[in-house]
Amino acid sequence: MKIDINDWYLVEQPIWQFTKHGPLLKKKLLFHELLLRSAKTQRFPAKEFTLLTQSATGNKLIFD
Repeated sequence: MKIDINDWYLVEQPIWQFTKHGPLLKKKLLFHELLLRSAKTQRFPAKEFTLLTQSATGNKLIFD
C-alpha cells in the first residue's frame, strides 16, 4: 500500500467545560486538541497512520 501523507491536514478543536450556575451555563476553555484528517475522506486516516507508525522511518516521515 502506497501511503501519501500530502493530503493529511490538522484541525484545531477547542475543548470546553460547561457548568450550570442556577439557570445559566458557564463555559470555560480547557485546551485545544489537534485532529489529523485526510482530505480524501475528511476522517482520521487510521489504517495508513497505523502502518506508518510501525516503523522508525514512518514515524520520522510524520514528524518531518
